[in-house]
Amino acid sequence: MVSNNIGDWGPVKGRPVEVYISPFSALLGMVKWLIIAVGFILLKENRTGKALWLLMPMVIALAIWWIYLKIVSLGQSGTYFDIIVNSTVISFVFCWLLSEKLAKVHRFLVFILTVIIFIAFGVLEIMSFGDMEAELFIVYLIAFGVVLSGIIVTRWMCRRRFRPIKFVILTFVNMILISGIFVVSAFVIQAMANSQQIDDYIWQVLLMALIFGFACFVLCLPFVIFLINNKFWNCRFMELFRYSDNLNSEAVLDTISQISEESTG
Repeated sequence: MVSNNIGDWGPVKGRPVEVYISPFSALLGMVKWLIIAVGFILLKENRTGKALWLLMPMVIALAIWWIYLKIVSLGQSGTYFDIIVNSTVISFVFCWLLSEKLAKVHRFLVFILTVIIFIAFGVLEIMSFGDMEAELFIVYLIAFGVVLSGIIVTRWMCRRRFRPIKFVILTFVNMILISGIFVVSAFVIQAMANSQQIDDYIWQVLLMALIFGFACFVLCLPFVIFLINNKFWNCRFMELFRYSDNLNSEAVLDTISQISEESTG
C-alpha cells in the first residue's frame, strides 16, 4: 500500500500496486549463471581452484557499476544499462572459460564464436527483463562492438611483443576512438532516417561517445589487469592472443605444462 501525507490535496493512501514477475523471466535470469557454472564443471581445464579467480574481475566490474548507480540516479536508463553491463561482463567470463579451446582454432573462428557468445548472452539478459527491445539491443551491440573492436585493434598494434602498460593504454585509446565512430554513426543514421539535423547537438553526441567509450574501458579494465597479473590466466591470455615471443620463455612454458598436468590429472 502506497502512502504519503500530502495535506488537503488528496487522500493519504493510494490504491494498492500489484507487481507481476514472470516466472519465465526469473528462470532466464538464472540461466546465465548456470551456463557459467557448467563452464567451470564440464571443462577439465577449469576444474581447479585457480580457475575460480576469474570470478574476481567479474565481481569488481559489477561492484564498480553498483557503486556508480548508488552515486548517480539514472532512473529507467539505469535498468537498460544494467542489462548491458551484466551481459558484457558475463560474456567476458564465458569467453575466457573457453579460452583454452579457442586458442586451438583459427582466429576468424575465434572472432565468430565470440560474437555469437556476446549476442546470445545479450539476448538472454534482455529477455529476462521483459520483451525484446530493438533499441536496447542496438545499444548493446554498440557496446560489445566497442569492446571487441578495441581489443582486436590493440592486439594488432601490439602484434610483435606484449607490453602490459602499452596494451592497457592502447586499449583505452582505441575504445574511445571506436566509440566515437560507432556512436556518431548511429546518431547520423537515426538523424537521416528522421530527417533531422545533427549539427545542433553534435558536441553532445561526441561527449556521449567519449563517456560511452570510457565506460566500456572501465568495464574491461578489471579483466585486463587480472589477465596480465594472474599467472594461471595470463598463460591462457598469451596462448589465445598468440604472443609467440612471450610463450617461448621457459617460465611461461613450465607454467602452461604444469596447468595442463593439473587439469588432466
